[in-house]
Amino acid sequence: MLNRLKAPHPMCFLALLFFIFTLDAEEPTTFPLKDKSIERIGDRLEDQADMAQIETRPIQFILNALGKNTQEQLEKNINAGIGFNNLMRKPEDYRGKVVSLSGYPVLSSECAFKEGKSGVKSLWHVILVMPDSKLCSFLTTEKPVEPLDAEKPVSIVGIFLKRHAFLNQEQGEKLSLAPLVIGKTMKFAADPAAVAKPNAAQLKIALTKLPRPGKPAINWSELPSAIIVIMHVDEQDKCWVSVDGKRFDLEKDRDKNKTFVDSLKATATTRMEEEHLEPAKNGKCAIPVKLRIPETAPMYWVEVIVVAADQAGLLEIRYSPEKSDEKSPQAPTEK
Repeated sequence: MLNRLKAPHPMCFLALLFFIFTLDAEEPTTFPLKDKSIERIGDRLEDQADMAQIETRPIQFILNALGKNTQEQLEKNINAGIGFNNLMRKPEDYRGKVVSLSGYPVLSSECAFKEGKSGVKSLWHVILVMPDSKLCSFLTTEKPVEPLDAEKPVSIVGIFLKRHAFLNQEQGEKLSLAPLVIGKTMKFAADPAAVAKPNAAQLKIALTKLPRPGKPAINWSELPSAIIVIMHVDEQDKCWVSVDGKRFDLEKDRDKNKTFVDSLKATATTRMEEEHLEPAKNGKCAIPVKLRIPETAPMYWVEVIVVAADQAGLLEIRYSPEKSDEKSPQAPTEK
């Protein structure tokens, strides 16, 4: 009986090895990147704190995607026609998309990064100067070749995240704004003559817009994205708030806003599940609330919302200015 058994054909071993290797192989990422942590990025011009912080959760997501793709694969997914002005005017339209920008490198610094699944422990922050004294912030996983040569233009390819702000070298507390792109490496421009060069006056201005010495341009934030609560008060002193497109009329009696409190709890629970978060050490939900307040808002209405957020067990309240003439969302009133 044993003599009748045949040895497996050599091709069987090859097929088995191929199957094992394909199990470990990671599929290239589909672009543009889609993730809740990217969709909820904050970079409103009215909120300098949001622009100045860089959220680590979407960065980790982007780094994981970069690790699954070669530079050539990234370059094949470049969205042609997206430039500096597009990214700065309507950043929400381009988050997660692969973009390509060119400029002259003037500053490079290493940034320690909390290691995640990507295995990245450090990133390098490179600032490019463009005509009209415009700046671009580029985070790369590969250390740039030193020293940087401001006379040789480079091209970057990476994933756009947000409008980035940092304290610059001008007098007073002034911020520079730049698109933030995350990529693998930067290359010398294939056609240097095609890269517009800032003139001497523009370069001089741009150098004053570089990060202030001793003040890091990269400020990591490990907080998850906040629940945005937009406050509205009309001429009759009626107050309502909008959360994720839903409207809630508020009562001055703080015990009569149960619907709003329940909605905050439900929203926070969903966020916790989506971002795989554990409750905070004090037992509260790990999701912060950002309250956008009209300049003329009475303080007692602000306190009503703060109490409701506390009743919902949310972590903290952060404030952000809001245009007082912003219209209410066209959504049914919830009682």
